[in-house]
Amino acid sequence: MNRSLVIRSPQLDATEVSWFSALCADDYEFLGVPDGRLRSSWEHYRDLVLTAERAGFNVVLLPNGYVPGQDTLTLAGGMAALTERILLLVAIRCGEHHPSMLGGRRAFLLFHLGGLMAGFALFQGFASSSDTLLMWLLPLFGFLTLGMHAGYAIYFPELYPTRLRSTGAGFCFNFARSATAVMLLVNGALQKAGLSFDNSASLLSLLFLDGIVLLRWAPETKGLELAN
Repeated sequence: MNRSLVIRSPQLDATEVSWFSALCADDYEFLGVPDGRLRSSWEHYRDLVLTAERAGFNVVLLPNGYVPGQDTLTLAGGMAALTERILLLVAIRCGEHHPSMLGGRRAFLLFHLGGLMAGFALFQGFASSSDTLLMWLLPLFGFLTLGMHAGYAIYFPELYPTRLRSTGAGFCFNFARSATAVMLLVNGALQKAGLSFDNSASLLSLLFLDGIVLLRWAPETKGLELAN
């Protein structure tokens, strides 16, 4: 990959921390402690965005949520008339729609195959040929590798009866997060052993093959009623 690509802001001497819960759910002053004053609303999120702009932030993420919140595009349209400098990054999780349209197994097969091919295309020389190609490949790689996670939020709860739905879906998500942390250590070990970043990332992209194999035993939930 092109090592000259600047991915940091040289004028910043601190770490920026973002918090966007107020758009897709309630906000919290103390994590996990509900506060009626901080319910998801136009007024509350408007104040957050305007405060971020006054504080000098460059971009604010406007996500859509797994639970009913505010419509992302409507809020972005309203905020555009009130802001002057800050950029509004609209996040629409297309992966939420694919399992219901194609069926979970077929949708995840396409995502895993696409992620595998995009990973090799990105890390094995194609992206290093030009910065322009890299700028096209990065969003495609992000869509294919991360889009499936939005689909999981639809698919995992459908696998469990009502009494276990939250626990089962939470276990699936957090087990994957734990495995991801281990893969970071594996990536570091591979590079320490002499493998380049590009080659170690390509090697780890082969994990998408595991997902493809596991789909053989994944139940299809499209068109089925949820278990009680």
